Amino acid sequence: MAACTFTLPITIPVTDLVKTLQSKIEGQGGKFTGTETDGTFGISLMGSTISGSYNINGAQITIVINEKPFFIGCEQIKGYLLSNL
Repeated sequence: MAACTFTLPITIPVTDLVKTLQSKIEGQGGKFTGTETDGTFGISLMGSTISGSYNINGAQITIVINEKPFFIGCEQIKGYLLSNL
């Protein structure tokens, strides 16, 4: 069962969004594998892992977080994504 699932609006071209995701995740030492339709990611944060997948459908991206530290809430992750993408 996923730890968090949320859908966000896409306000930039999908190609740019995927490049931004890849750049930010890999820039922090994480792993990113994805296309303009779906993909997976994982990043270490304070000794824990945040990992999941995404799916792009039209002007929305659905993000599923499968693993996260217990001390980081879903709303915190969603807020970070909304302010950084």
